[in-house]
Amino acid sequence: MDGIAAFERNTIDLISLLARCLPGLRHWREEGLVITLAGWSAAVQFNGVLVLDQQIITPQRLAALETIFAEEALPFGIEICCRTPIPTCDSTLRDCGYSLTLSEPIMICRGALTVPPLNPAVQIKAINGLADREHYKRIMVESFNISAGVSQEIFDVMLSLTESQQYIAWLHDEPVGTGMLFNLSGTASIYNVATLPNARRQGVATAMMATLHAQALASGNEGTVLVVQSDAGLALYKRLGYQQEGYHCIYERSIQPPTPADTPAI
Repeated sequence: MDGIAAFERNTIDLISLLARCLPGLRHWREEGLVITLAGWSAAVQFNGVLVLDQQIITPQRLAALETIFAEEALPFGIEICCRTPIPTCDSTLRDCGYSLTLSEPIMICRGALTVPPLNPAVQIKAINGLADREHYKRIMVESFNISAGVSQEIFDVMLSLTESQQYIAWLHDEPVGTGMLFNLSGTASIYNVATLPNARRQGVATAMMATLHAQALASGNEGTVLVVQSDAGLALYKRLGYQQEGYHCIYERSIQPPTPADTPAI
């Protein structure tokens, strides 16, 4: 499967799974769009619009979307997967007050990885019990500098999904890394590959990726797809055999619409 299509489909499937577990999460399709309202005021990434057809992005459509989220008093993002680092609808979004906050590579590997010799001191183990879950959350927060304001509920829900498999990397018997695999749509998605700063460059992420990808293939998937969040990650995935097939872009509102008090009288 095409990497962009695989990532989009897995994103939509993941939203559906989260809605099953979180009664307050709402999502629906409109022409060329998937709209999600999770309700967390600090979690822009879970309140937003996945654009499947850039041609429908017009000032009028954006205004209608802004109304939906304004009524819920929620921040939101516009999410676009495309071949180039700048989507074709970029000028329309910028003219309407949006700025590009992320443009991350989408990468896919079909078949086996090219795995170098692994560090025998690194052990990858499936999460088992409450203590492991707490290790997982702590490593994620520290590795990605996640704001304390982000709801911890999302961690608990994602860790409980039966369609996902979560692992912890142990280095000299210390929990230092995380990884998550979603077996959803024929091409599995990899999320949350993180290593604590003091354990980096010791083969932790390589061992985690080898485990996640091998598990995906063993489960009948043709490969895995992921979004790269750092230059170090990009170099690692290229060495392992991943190919870049597009970009995952997120736009956020950079100027706010005027309030009624700011609107001049006519």
